[in-house]
Amino acid sequence: MNIVEKLKCRGIVPRAALYARFSSDNQREESIEAQLRAMHDFCEKSGITVVREFCDHAKSATTDDRPAEKYGKMAEFMLDPENEKRYAAQAGLVGKIS
Repeated sequence: MNIVEKLKCRGIVPRAALYARFSSDNQREESIEAQLRAMHDFCEKSGITVVREFCDHAKSATTDDRPAEKYGKMAEFMLDPENEKRYAAQAGLVGKIS
């Protein structure tokens, strides 16, 4: 039984935060849009409610060479905007189009 099925058995509607990114000048904004579409489709088919989206433009995921405020934004993104003492989602989905 996967985590989505376990949550549903407990009467919990699974919630996910989506993270889409591209890392080079060779990719276009459509890359992020395609990732978000694919993740939304997956969530809809799986009965997962999307609660947040975070898009990261032209940053490599293979390095931690990012401005400190970027980490803060990613951490804030996972929090519930109505109650910052809890997370908005049980899972984060990351999109990748190769």
